[in-house]
Amino acid sequence: MNINNHPIYLRNHLQYYKLEIEWPRRLLHIPTMTSIERVGVSAYLTTEAPQYAIITYTWGRFQAPDGSPALPVKGTTWKIPPVKASCFSVDSFQAVVNYIGEKYDWLWLDVACIDQENEEVKMSEVARQTGIFHGAREAYAWLHSLPSDNATSDLSFLSSVANYNPIKRDYDSDESDDELDERARLIFVYYQSQLRSIADSLRAVFCDPWFTSLWTLQESILRRDACFLAANGWPIGYVKDEEASRSQNFTVNSLSSWCRTIARDLQRYVNEQKFSEIAKTEVEAIISLIDKAGFRFADAMNPNVQYGAARFRETKYPLDRIYGIIGIYRTVIPDNFQLPHPSTVTLTELEDAFALALNQASPWLAQCFVHLELPVLGRSWCISQASTVPSQFQDINTNLTLNTMGRIIAGASGPTIAQGKACPLRVLWTYWSRMRERGSTFLTTRLSYFFSIAYDHSISDLWTACLPQPPLGPIVEWINPELPDEDNDFRMTKHLVEKCSAQDLYVLLLGFQNNAGYNGIGQEEHAKNKAPRIYAFPDREELEELIVEEQGMAWGLRWEPAFLLQRKAFGLILMRDPPGVWRRIGICKWTDNHESGHCLLDWECEVC
Repeated sequence: MNINNHPIYLRNHLQYYKLEIEWPRRLLHIPTMTSIERVGVSAYLTTEAPQYAIITYTWGRFQAPDGSPALPVKGTTWKIPPVKASCFSVDSFQAVVNYIGEKYDWLWLDVACIDQENEEVKMSEVARQTGIFHGAREAYAWLHSLPSDNATSDLSFLSSVANYNPIKRDYDSDESDDELDERARLIFVYYQSQLRSIADSLRAVFCDPWFTSLWTLQESILRRDACFLAANGWPIGYVKDEEASRSQNFTVNSLSSWCRTIARDLQRYVNEQKFSEIAKTEVEAIISLIDKAGFRFADAMNPNVQYGAARFRETKYPLDRIYGIIGIYRTVIPDNFQLPHPSTVTLTELEDAFALALNQASPWLAQCFVHLELPVLGRSWCISQASTVPSQFQDINTNLTLNTMGRIIAGASGPTIAQGKACPLRVLWTYWSRMRERGSTFLTTRLSYFFSIAYDHSISDLWTACLPQPPLGPIVEWINPELPDEDNDFRMTKHLVEKCSAQDLYVLLLGFQNNAGYNGIGQEEHAKNKAPRIYAFPDREELEELIVEEQGMAWGLRWEPAFLLQRKAFGLILMRDPPGVWRRIGICKWTDNHESGHCLLDWECEVC
């Protein structure tokens, strides 16, 4: 198949275009409604490498008893599963296929292309789903419960909210401070007046079963360019240019973009305490609707964002909580990795197999999340769907090389080990503090130094000691450039550093990614541009600043010429409890300015 003209670079930010096409075992030939088995690499009947469409919809939870009416498909060795008429009728199903058939002769339709009675074949095709979705020329998402007019009205309204422009001039044009303030005021007033309508439109759209299925969550990520179809099988669209009467179809990506904009704006107003208590309740309900639908991921490059959103989705079978979402990690986990067969594992064993594979493939991505609940004993290292990824950690680029410095090593039996370069959190905190005082150099200008820390729910017992009130979500401490520096107070981190012994609170350096940014200074200036560097020496006299002496080593800083290229460093925060057991309690990332990194020690511990 020639995919040179595919708009695949626009599909999503996880960049699945780097994957190989997986030609389906079968395709549905729409003109004859016949399921055709592939011959060789990519031949179907007499057609070599045909252009095909693909459809994402949900039906498994609504299967009708055997013998009920089903879509008429020839050429299968299995019975096409019937669906309850209360979900959608055979005529509606056929109408959707016919609409796609106006443009394509070939369609990948799961009930017609996957043997529904052969578990081995089914699991084989499920494992290849990412490549199959990638190879489709066009994708459609069928919202089979939404009437066309209603869906068009609700989605058009959400678009108008996200793109509301009270002053009819380009955002990029120069505006005075007074004009900017007036624009901001009018947008806030508009949001205030539309809260109930926003909630009503979101509920009307998200009530469709497509937004509750875990399988369709994965498919929406694999093909964010999927065009929404209404109950009658026709595209849900709106008039983009009234004078020219040009219409544009709604897509998964456009809806997720609007939802993200609305949630971002409303959250900012909440943080600024602009809403009344009554309005704040409405706002929280809106944000919850968007989060539960998994539609605040417009620019999230970290697939753990969607994995956490999976907890709000439904599956017919418990094991599908892993089988139905693992496809989004195919840019990370090797192609030859296969999950265990469903007949041989429990859900916990399946979760462990996935987490082990992720830790082996990408130590940082495997830990780039925070627990929302207290993890099961012995599994603090293991990602679960009771997790989330704070916005400050969503930009990890899985397509850039991660230089691994540490990892979690776990096996089917035996202890789980954290191993690699590490230092006490107290040392890293001092380094961050000195960098904040120094600032970052960019084009000879001093800017704020940025770093972020996020803590698991597992340390919630410490909240009352350092926070005025328990947080609604995970504790995230970061340099917010919109706040005065003194307001970025890092209460939890300071509390941990002050109350815990240095030897009981460590950061394992998982790795780093080089940035392409250049700070604009020449070699002469580079020699003068010094930054602190972490060292551990037996002799404290070799340090310019002593931080702590721990286990026979003196940890501290020396000031040395800084690296011209900045890079992101990633760390895992581990705490040792009184019985001597280490557990994961959070993650951190920061900017590093030294080409060879810091002089950390080789370190390992058993993690519960």
